[in-house]
Amino acid sequence: MFFADRDNYFVVELPGTLPAGFEYWVFFDVRGVDDPEAVLLFIQSAYVGDSRKSPRGRKGEKVGFRVLVNKALAKLRAKPPP
Repeated sequence: MFFADRDNYFVVELPGTLPAGFEYWVFFDVRGVDDPEAVLLFIQSAYVGDSRKSPRGRKGEKVGFRVLVNKALAKLRAKPPP
């Protein structure tokens, strides 16, 4: 998973059904809710992209899903390093 523009995140999936040179990109956000043991995951867009080109807004910094969930549970936002 990577940081992306607009305070969201993105993950690349490589299903075996895609033609060579393509990836499935999913842009999402994770937010805390009133329940202290739950988060909301918002899928903002998902589409097939050319693996030779970076998705618009992709940043080089990786972030783990567990980090995103723990931050959301604490009502905080994970931010890319400066």
